[in-house]
Amino acid sequence: MRTTLKMATVASNLAISLLFLSFCVIIRPTHASEAPKVYGWGGGGAFTSYFRYLGNTYLASDVAGVWKQENGHWKPYVEGLGNYNVTKLTSFNNKLIAITTDTIFESDGVGPWRAINIKINTYRSETDHPVVQVGELMCIASRRFKVQCVDTEFNEIEFDTPIEKIKGLQIVQGKPNELFVFGDNSLYLLKMKSGKTELVREFPSSVISMPQIAGKQLVATAKGIYELNAQNNKPFYEPKSGSIVNCFAGTSADRGGVIYIGQGNRWTQKLYAFSLTNDGFDKLGRINVQMDKRFPHRKYQTWLTKFLDVYKSDHQIWITDYWGVYQLTGEQDDMLEEVTDDAINTVSTDLFVSDQHIFVSTMDVGLVKVERQSSTKNEFQLLTPHALRGHAWSMLYLNDRLTALFSPWNKADDYLVEYSEVDEAVTSRKLTDFRSRESKGAFWGKGYARQLFYYHGLGSVRDGVNGGFVYDSESNKQNIHIEVGDRNRVFRAISEFNGELYTATCDSHPGVYVFNQYLEQISFIRAPAGFCPFSVQKARGSLYFLGSRSSNSEVYVLNDNQLEKVFSTPKGSAFYALAANPSALNELVVATTTWSNKATSALFVSIDGGNSFIDNSCLLTHRNGVVRIIIKDGEGKVFIQQKVGGGIEMSTELLFSESACT
Repeated sequence: MRTTLKMATVASNLAISLLFLSFCVIIRPTHASEAPKVYGWGGGGAFTSYFRYLGNTYLASDVAGVWKQENGHWKPYVEGLGNYNVTKLTSFNNKLIAITTDTIFESDGVGPWRAINIKINTYRSETDHPVVQVGELMCIASRRFKVQCVDTEFNEIEFDTPIEKIKGLQIVQGKPNELFVFGDNSLYLLKMKSGKTELVREFPSSVISMPQIAGKQLVATAKGIYELNAQNNKPFYEPKSGSIVNCFAGTSADRGGVIYIGQGNRWTQKLYAFSLTNDGFDKLGRINVQMDKRFPHRKYQTWLTKFLDVYKSDHQIWITDYWGVYQLTGEQDDMLEEVTDDAINTVSTDLFVSDQHIFVSTMDVGLVKVERQSSTKNEFQLLTPHALRGHAWSMLYLNDRLTALFSPWNKADDYLVEYSEVDEAVTSRKLTDFRSRESKGAFWGKGYARQLFYYHGLGSVRDGVNGGFVYDSESNKQNIHIEVGDRNRVFRAISEFNGELYTATCDSHPGVYVFNQYLEQISFIRAPAGFCPFSVQKARGSLYFLGSRSSNSEVYVLNDNQLEKVFSTPKGSAFYALAANPSALNELVVATTTWSNKATSALFVSIDGGNSFIDNSCLLTHRNGVVRIIIKDGEGKVFIQQKVGGGIEMSTELLFSESACT
């Protein structure tokens, strides 16, 4: 359906805005212009589940929903999927099922997803084995003292349990009305006819899984593996060092009882194969891992993390973890080969497009580049120094040099990483002098440096109580630290305007601070109650602030030292991207994003200077959000960076078409 939104005249001359990104897949609008093309990859977030349904392969994540593999490439399969945080993919009643953190969705693998009106509560890496089929019921582990089952008509049947956060469920062989329920150190048996639970056993450490092998029911815990029906409490197997992170049985019947044990911790583990004997396990050896080195993060990230899903089919095993998808291969299943294809686990934060390259800053991976003329997937080059692994948040490009703002995980200070397009040199230097990276008052996680800017020198703003305004003066090269508001929640809303520096905050008293060239505060402009500005742009001799208020995304313009609202929409939780077409001053584009996992973001265009807006969200690959829009003057092209997975390049003619989505 076409939606036209009326609003007061918004600037025609808008420059570009910024913030969070990442996701890429091809879209097919019904417009006659040249079809958009995708740059980047098709991933984002932790890879939570792998599944095959009716001959097709599907992959899920906790931030990007579900992808379907077509011709060797992952493409979004999210139409109708209202929650992009997927815990598990499965099939039930001849339908493809996506179990999200709060809703069950079903699909036939061709058409859109349909929500089942049942509220659930799961979460990846906590609800490790969230679903089983018990007879004609599908049962889901909850984090609210419940096992929630549905029949083939999706009628709900609830069972109370003593465990609040259920880690997993396991069927009882030969007993269609009984179900093992485990969480923490406890294992219970749920008798579904009576609805009663009874404690089976408590273990010295938390239960990981319940593999069945060679007729034996095992219980894997963090510190040992037990045979459930053994007469004694002695572990069947104990690791000599570290903890058991994952444990699952093999599928090869000709090898007898084979079990795979991952040892280490959540972020680094090694996988071993064992055979089952009467006395315990015989170690067959460590499983070799072959990583796909085309991916930029594989330059440093060469460890297996905790497996989030193990999928078995036709004597084959596929595994997903936080960083990739793998298949057990080789004559003895002695090789774990990465088969992630073009689904790279990253969430991007900013974009810059030069004449030669596309630069992307990301969370976790850092700073990467790709040749603009490259037609091959996975040709991103990692530019992040090894010592600075963490989150890159913002970029600037001056004099053939790209500068990225970086907040490492393991260091309190923020850093600048610089890349020269002339000699391809990469350098880094410390920007701040902090002793800790406290989370108190920070917008997301620990306090991060959100925005990089240039005003008589490089500066940045770091949120959180130990953050503030950090400025590297041209005159003395000294770091100047100024607090902006009580929690320094500036994010991206900072801009030079008429020779002064304007910095908007959404602290307890939201508003705009104004500084002179000496970084002395000269005024404060109060913002409307509840308005949280995320970014700012100059246009028509004024400043436009984009942000959230209540459940709406809103735009305000600065007039006579007051903020006046010019646009509001319930889509998304904040505006992150706003741009004007330099070649047609009456053409504006505004995009929303969302911090939740809901598919609520949108993209609007105006062809009348901002008097009315048209919903052209069909041009997006999914509704997770847009974080950056760059219109290349003279090329007739626009680059749209989405919150997860990559970006889209299309003609400005298509973007601003009134019929793009009809």
